[in-house]
Amino acid sequence: MAAEEDPLIPFRSTSTSQGTSPVYMSAKIPLLVFAVAVVIVVTQQAIFVVQPGKIGLVITLGQVTAVNSGVHFRAPLFSELVYMSAQTQKLEEENVIPTKEGLSVKLDTAM
Repeated sequence: MAAEEDPLIPFRSTSTSQGTSPVYMSAKIPLLVFAVAVVIVVTQQAIFVVQPGKIGLVITLGQVTAVNSGVHFRAPLFSELVYMSAQTQKLEEENVIPTKEGLSVKLDTAM
């Protein structure tokens, strides 16, 4: 019975009738897991969603492209993604400006 191989544990066999050694097969598994993990991470970086009310700016090697809301793709290693608000914004400033005559004028500006 010791000469028989256990069919449930194929990688522990000492024979090389399968064409590859058990050590080579067990070393291949972590490499495959690493490759799958890299593919998943790169895919997650390539797909992005721009929410309604926002604009996405994709900067790829210095070229800027604006994208509207929705699902989009980009080159994950060569591009940068910046989100900006598309809503109207109001900027108000209040300044006190001196005149030639020595008077102060209050100036309110809004953009």
